[in-house]
Amino acid sequence: MHHDFIDKYSNLDSPVHRIDSRVKIVFFFSLILICVSTPIYHIRAFFLYFLILIAILTISKIPILHVLRKSLVIIPFVLIIALFIPFTETSETVFRFNDSPDLMMNRWLLFWNVLVKAFISIITLILLNSVTRFDDTLKSLSAFRFPIVLINMLSFFYRYIFVIIDEAERMQRALVSRLFRGRSLIHAKVIGDLLAILFLRSYERGERVYLAMCARGWDGQLLIVDKKPLILKDSAALIIGLAALLLIRLWSV
Repeated sequence: MHHDFIDKYSNLDSPVHRIDSRVKIVFFFSLILICVSTPIYHIRAFFLYFLILIAILTISKIPILHVLRKSLVIIPFVLIIALFIPFTETSETVFRFNDSPDLMMNRWLLFWNVLVKAFISIITLILLNSVTRFDDTLKSLSAFRFPIVLINMLSFFYRYIFVIIDEAERMQRALVSRLFRGRSLIHAKVIGDLLAILFLRSYERGERVYLAMCARGWDGQLLIVDKKPLILKDSAALIIGLAALLLIRLWSV
C-alpha cells in the first residue's frame, strides 16, 4: 500500500492542517454555498474568493501544481457542458445569430457563471481534501449526524480502492512481463476481459473481507471516537472566516 494520491498532503504540519476538521468542513462548504449564491456580475466578490483560496493554499504549504493537476481531471467536463449553454434553447428565449447583443451577453454571462462557480467549488473541495485527513473527515461527518450508511460507504470505498488498484497493478505487471502493450484496437477484447477479471477478483475479495469482519463481530457500525469540544482558537478561526465570507457576499449586493 503505497498509494497516497487521494490525500497526499493531508499530513503536513501547517496552521491550516492543525485546525479542527469540523471547522474546515463548515468553512469550506460555506464558501461554496456563498460563492454559488453570488450574482455573476459581481466580479470583485469572485476575485476575493480566489484570494481566500490562494491564501489558504499558501499557508497550508500545498503545491499549487498539485491542486491544478487534480482540478484538470474535472474542469474539462464542466467546460464541455458550459460551452453548450450559450447555444441551447430555454423556456424564455431561443438563441439566434441575429439576436440582440443583450441576449447574447446574457447567454455568455450564464456560461461564465457556470464555469467560474464550478472552478471555485472544485478548488475548494480539493483544498479541503488536501488539508484534512480522510478519517478525520469521517469523524466530523459522524459528529454532524450524517447517515451512518453514507459514512460506512465512504470509509470502505477509501480503504479498499487501494486494494483494487494494487490488484490492477499486479495484472499490468504480468502483462508487461509477457510483452503485452495494448496499443492497437485488436487488443480491445483482451483489455475488456482483464477488466471483467478485475471486477470478479474485487467482488470475491470483498466477500472474503465481509466474512472476515462478521467473524470478528462486525455489526454494521464503525467504531468512531467522539470528537473533543472545539477549542477557543478553532472557534475564533471559524467565526472570522465566516464573517469574512459574509462581508464579501453582502458587499457585493
